[in-house]
Amino acid sequence: MNILAQVLSEVLSVSIWSLSIGLVVGGVIGLVIGIIKRRIKFTLFPAILGSFLGTLVIAFVPLFSIPGLVNGGAYAGIYVLAMLIVLIPVGSIGGGIAGGIRGCHRSTPLPRRTLWFSILLAYLLLIIGILVRVVVFRAG
Repeated sequence: MNILAQVLSEVLSVSIWSLSIGLVVGGVIGLVIGIIKRRIKFTLFPAILGSFLGTLVIAFVPLFSIPGLVNGGAYAGIYVLAMLIVLIPVGSIGGGIAGGIRGCHRSTPLPRRTLWFSILLAYLLLIIGILVRVVVFRAG
């Protein structure tokens, strides 16, 4: 498998996992914050986006950029499981709370430039981490 195909397949799988986790956790957190503050309309989407980005950056960037973890055998699987048990809740809940609070305190929506810049930065960090692992360490 060439480098571009491997990077694109890993980015796609990470995006699907982050989006599914972000939708569930961010939706619940956005609803809870929205019910408490009586502003569900303003808190739901920022909480989902924050949970998505938090899961992507905090949980999956370290996981996919450490060489030897993706195809590392049984002990790497135990290490990956331990990392995911700790990092996915931290990233998704932390990002969801940060996004929900940000959406609750400001009635104006997030500027599109900031939104696209944050998504671009998260994916850039993910792609750089994957490329470092694939190209420099040849683990793939």
